[in-house]
Amino acid sequence: EFLDPDGIKAVDATTVTFTTKKPVVELPVLITNKFTNIVPDGAKQDELRLKGDGTGPFMQEEFTPNAPVRILRKNPNYWDAGKPMADCLRITVAQEAVAAVAAIKAGQVDLMLNVDPSVIGSLKDDPNVELLQTGASNSMTVSMWVDTKPFDDPRVREALKLVVDRQAMVDTVLLGFGQPGADNPVPVGSPASFTKEAPKQDIEKAKALLAEAGYKDGLKFDLYTAEGVPGMVRMAQVYAEMAKAAGIEINVIVTPAESYWDDVWLKKPIVTSAWSMRPPGEGLAVAYTQSAKWKETRWERPDYDALLLKANTTVDPAERLKLFQQTGELLAKEGGLILPMFVHQVLAVRKGCEGYEPRAQNFNLNFENFSCK
Repeated sequence: EFLDPDGIKAVDATTVTFTTKKPVVELPVLITNKFTNIVPDGAKQDELRLKGDGTGPFMQEEFTPNAPVRILRKNPNYWDAGKPMADCLRITVAQEAVAAVAAIKAGQVDLMLNVDPSVIGSLKDDPNVELLQTGASNSMTVSMWVDTKPFDDPRVREALKLVVDRQAMVDTVLLGFGQPGADNPVPVGSPASFTKEAPKQDIEKAKALLAEAGYKDGLKFDLYTAEGVPGMVRMAQVYAEMAKAAGIEINVIVTPAESYWDDVWLKKPIVTSAWSMRPPGEGLAVAYTQSAKWKETRWERPDYDALLLKANTTVDPAERLKLFQQTGELLAKEGGLILPMFVHQVLAVRKGCEGYEPRAQNFNLNFENFSCK
């Protein structure tokens, strides 16, 4: 909303300037996402979908949508002389965690970008594999439509948040490779977080809120999920178990992972979801403003949007953090988002390989320094 196409100018071969409609102090951070690629002027989306044409260190040699293998070759015209370090990358999509572990143990692959927590133990003591870990990365959520019964009642939403034992969920679902969340996309350890600790489980208060909302005999609903990211089905199952103590009966419906994001997500009133790590100004906006493309909770609050816009355009750092905190608190207290935990991404690298730096934004991959002997 703050970018003006006419305000984006290529000054020379390696420089671009942005003139925004309003002050946007965190612009360099806000544009470090998968939607802000550099492409030739006039490029069409359909063309770029099958044949990338950008400024990166590698060029596409082989790519077929939904195929398990893609081949990238070194870009001889890359702007950073001497890079990338590797001549070729062969990227393989592995759906099965056990198969992926077997491949890196056998030396068939050099780097695993996301090791499922359930198989980390089998790699820990392998002398030929090094494990790397990020801080708070992906978040896993339970997201409900705030305009649909029974989730349109804020007392019900609060009760559904109070039944979660967040640390227990991290320990059970992620085997400790994560950290509790506070029902908004900003990690508790961030200066932009409105709280320094995640909410505690409170079953008695949850029961009281449900009774007050007219559900003294309990609540029953379907929760849709799929293994869209590792651990998401397990999270739904653990959540359902935790909710039983408050008289909430949740029927977990597991759907096919390959069609979940197209056929179920955004189409059912309460679902599990997952989001990549984003800076506060973007994370608080991507699904929760009135103009958001993926409104998975149907949260529409002009006061929320105004607060977030003010935060993104406030120059003073301390004041900007306060505004982000207020925005996150409003979403956490009144919104339809249950964010019980952030995942710590665990990566595995073969001995003899170096130069890959793990990032919390798991879509922000940079292989320019990665090489293997």
